[in-house]
Amino acid sequence: MFRLEDLALFVRAAALSSFSDAAREAGLQPAQVSAAIKRLETTLNIRLFARSTRSLRLTPEGENLAALCHADA
Repeated sequence: MFRLEDLALFVRAAALSSFSDAAREAGLQPAQVSAAIKRLETTLNIRLFARSTRSLRLTPEGENLAALCHADA
């Protein structure tokens, strides 16, 4: 089972394309956001972000999850 807090951090990081900016908004350290995303990826058994030293972008699976998070119920 995933944590709703982790999902909320995923949504912010996806919207901002930045773990650092998502952390700043949440009052957390970037490492805490990274750990939350890793927990979510492990729980869901998918990779949500393609990470490099200079960029952060959603994978196709991450794009699908982001769309689901923004879908009207």
